[in-house]
Amino acid sequence: FYGKYSISTNKGSRIDFFGMNFQDRAQFRDVSTFEWNSTGFGTRFLFLPPASSTTLEGSFAYSDYRIDQEQAVLGSNADEDGTSNRFSEIGGFELNLDFNYYPGGDQIQYGIDINGFNTNYTYQNFFNREIEQKQFTTELAGYVTYRFISDRWVLEPSMRAHYYASLQELSPEPRLGVKYKYTDYIRLKAAGGFYSQNFVSGRS
Repeated sequence: FYGKYSISTNKGSRIDFFGMNFQDRAQFRDVSTFEWNSTGFGTRFLFLPPASSTTLEGSFAYSDYRIDQEQAVLGSNADEDGTSNRFSEIGGFELNLDFNYYPGGDQIQYGIDINGFNTNYTYQNFFNREIEQKQFTTELAGYVTYRFISDRWVLEPSMRAHYYASLQELSPEPRLGVKYKYTDYIRLKAAGGFYSQNFVSGRS
């Protein structure tokens, strides 16, 4: 199921609440049984202060996905009912706050992002050894972008600072985007910058 509830004002401000849940199950006789469960909820809002050239947007979201397998096995790594259980799970949350300021015909955007991720899985191998891994990481980021607009040019220099709490490492990431209106039907675009990503993997 999925649900969403929205509230809006005459001035253009609004807030949305949403949530979802998905469950499924598949059984293969005398082989294995799979179960899936996915859950998520959050909110998103836009605030337009009266008589102000600044807007505020934000969102918060949480999600969790888990899959379980009950496998029919023989030997010492089976449970009392002759099965071996394993599961894997991934979840996380995200919080964003974005401010937009419009001086003249240009635009200045700045904000913060906070993310948290967790992974978890466990299973038994052929030697009856239980393998388990749990990981959790939090990321903090702040950014500012200036958007300059002329008749033919659009320039977007920006600066982002990304902090990986689990690694205790700060990553400065300057970026630049350029658009040029060559004709009414042709536009040229180019972009570049420094980017980073926290990557977690599991292998058996």
